[in-house]
Parts: sequence; C-alpha cells; structure tokens
Amino acid sequence: MVRRPIPTGPHPIEEMRAGFAALMAMMRVPEQVRSSPVTLGGRPGVLVESEQAGRPGTILYFHGGSFTLGSPETAMSLTANLVVRTGMRAFSLDYRLAPEHPFPAGLEDALAAYRDLLDAGNDPASICVRGDSAGGGIAVGTCLMARDAAGQPEVDGRDVSGQAGSPSAAAVTGRLRRHDRLSSPAAAGWHQRCSSTRGRGGRAGRRGLSCGSGSVV
Repeated sequence: MVRRPIPTGPHPIEEMRAGFAALMAMMRVPEQVRSSPVTLGGRPGVLVESEQAGRPGTILYFHGGSFTLGSPETAMSLTANLVVRTGMRAFSLDYRLAPEHPFPAGLEDALAAYRDLLDAGNDPASICVRGDSAGGGIAVGTCLMARDAAGQPEVDGRDVSGQAGSPSAAAVTGRLRRHDRLSSPAAAGWHQRCSSTRGRGGRAGRRGLSCGSGSVV
C-alpha cells in the first residue's frame, strides 16, 4: 500500500478558505430565517431576519476565521441562531481579509458599516455588535474605534452585562445569556472591562452600542 506523502509547509490561502467554508457548511441553519444580500459601509454583506415578527434592534455581526478566512456564509448558522433567539435582525459583514488586505482593513470596514447604520437612522443604543472568534476581536475593536472617533457615539460597556444602558441592548444580552452556547457571562464581563467608558470625561450616562462576545459558541 502506497501512502500519500504528508504535505509540508503552508497551505495556499485559497485552499484553506475552501476547507473552512466546507467545514462551516456542515453547521445547521435554522429554518425560521430569511436572508438577502446588502451593502454596508461599501462592503457586501447579508441581512438575516426572522420569518416571524421581530423585535426592535439590530445586530452587527462579524464572522470568525483568523482574520484570513470566512464570510457571512460561513457564519450563517451562528448569525441565524442569534436572530431566532433574540428576534432582532442581523447584518453580517463581509469585511476585507488578510493577507490581501492587511490590518486595519477589516476594522475600517467594520467601523464604516457601523456608521452606515447610524446614517440610516438607527439609534446607537439599539445596535448590538457581536462576532465569533476573530470576529469577536473585530467587534471589540469596532466598539473602541467608535468610542474614540470624533463625532461617533461612545460605547457604554455596561450595556454588555445588562446592568445599565439601553433597554434593547440589555434585553438582547439577557436573552443570549439564557443560551450558554451562544454567550457566557465570563465573556460578557471581559468585554465590559475592555470597552467600558466609565470614568472617561465623566460621561457615565452616555448611551452607546452593545459590544459583543468573541466566544459566541
């Protein structure tokens, strides 16, 4: 019996992306959602909505994949489950990937998408930013960049814990916590410490978006 030699060295990025897409395609997508292509912040994306009457609020979602792999399609199971369990619509962004687009291209796309949501009239307190794996890092970075960008609403990190802030952000966090596979209190506490703006300029009452977890699953 002749054994095929084990490949050595790095795999081509196209091969890695194809393999990742095939793996994530095995995850079940709930049937109670519908999806449609959108453009947000100059980038393609997918709008995922519940087939039933939804709740106010918007999830801005960033897929995982080590900043080099993935797309809204590979994260469809995660995104759709968030929509089903919260009742909120979700925009999943196809942000630019490395190595073709080095840092901070993905973060710039994410912030542009958030700004587009604001320009469309969405209350920043109704926007819940979430992501899985590398997308969780994008989510945190978006919160911090929105806080620091001139003219952008600051992030209130306590929205993550549901202890204060906007009712919609607190409500969606509470719903996610009841499903441990989607969100953990430990992860929420970590993001609270990372993204909180308490003590910055005495603006404790400023409303902001809810920053999502890097460990969604």
